[in-house]
Order: sequence, then C-alpha cells, then structure tokens
Amino acid sequence: MLGIVQPRDLQRQALAIIKERALLSIKAAHLPTDVVIFLAGEDYDALGATRESFVAEVTAQISALAGEDAGGGVRFVIGARPQVTLQRGQSIPPGTVEAKLAWQEGTIAVTAPRSDEETPGPAGGLALQVEEEGRAPYEVALVGRMSLGRDQTSAIRILHPSVSRRHAEMAVRDPDSATITDLGSQNGVEVDGERVRPHEETPVHAGQPIRLSHYVTLRLLAVGTEAAPPSERADADA
Repeated sequence: MLGIVQPRDLQRQALAIIKERALLSIKAAHLPTDVVIFLAGEDYDALGATRESFVAEVTAQISALAGEDAGGGVRFVIGARPQVTLQRGQSIPPGTVEAKLAWQEGTIAVTAPRSDEETPGPAGGLALQVEEEGRAPYEVALVGRMSLGRDQTSAIRILHPSVSRRHAEMAVRDPDSATITDLGSQNGVEVDGERVRPHEETPVHAGQPIRLSHYVTLRLLAVGTEAAPPSERADADA
C-alpha cells in the first residue's frame, strides 16, 4: 500500500486515461503502443521493487482491452504489444497518475481523441478517404477541426514523403461539407483540380477530390455512402 493509495488504484487511473485517449477511426478505437506513466515522487519511491510487476500488469491490462467494446459501435484495437515505462513526475499530487501516450508509426485511420460528444456513429457524420501511392485506400472519421501531415502530432498522419509535416487542416461545417486550409505546404492543396490559396479556408463538399500531391488524394465522404472504386474515380476525374 502507498499511504492510503494502493498500486491497483494507480493502475486503474492509468488504464482509464489510456481508454479515454484512444484514437478513433470509423471502425476502431486505437490503443497506444508506447505509454509513459508518471507518478508522484512519494508513490514512485513507495513502489520500490514492485515497479517491474506494476508495469507488467499495466501492459497486460492494455493488451487485454483489444477486442473490447469502446462505445459508439467500435472496439479497441492495438497495433503491437504495448511498451510501458514508469517515471517520477513533477508537481503530481500523491495518489494520482499522468501519462504520455504515442501510437505505432504508420497507424492509419486515426482521429482526434475520442469523447462521448464526438463519437462518430455509423448513421451520420463525415469521413475522409485517403489514397496514398503504394498502399490500399483507407478512411478516417472527420471530427471537428483536424490537422493533416507527416508530423507525429497531426490528427490525421499521412507519412508519404510528398506530404509536408504540417500540410493542411480540415474543419467540419455541416453533415455534407467541410473546409480545408493549406498551412503553407511545399506541394500545396488542390480541390477539384483548383489550387487553393495558402492559409485561407476553402469549402469542400462530399465527393470532391482533394490532392495534397501527385501521390496523395483525399475525398470527403458522407458516412453511410460508398465511394466509387478507384478505377471509376480515375475515369470521372480525367
């Protein structure tokens, strides 16, 4: 026991943070694969020789979440065995937990952290279809305002080298439309073949193609509708 706080209480807090911050796609809630847990100095010291077993138990608990219901019609998934470390934090009240989370590089179809208010359901909302040269198309739930780029902090991370680290930002306007803003990217942004002005919001409607480069094409979708196969889209865009 750590004072009046037991290790299992700290583990439950850590797991609650991990579940709350899982990244949503249309069909899954992605769990982090790199977790750093910060404890108050006195709690960290009190764990002593049991720190290793504490970390092992949290690792097992995260892995066990895979396949469980995450709410909103999706389930938790994880791309690899989680790596969990424990560190002494600063200015953390005793008996409480903070965490730093990261996801497996190349994790796709992720969105902003989930919340009950912003959980996209299967019956409505917007999605973004992403087509990158050399990989299968995938869909991303579009919620609120989201950044796109190669940077690790991007809400929608696109790793193709033709995409800038901070390439663009998209924001939902209504159930059928959004806006996109070029953040000063190297290759720019085109909507329906027209280059948009950097740092100005440009309306985008469901079905319109968006190009971030010659190798990366996006398409706004109304959730519940199906996009045309790539070959048909190519003919339509020609």
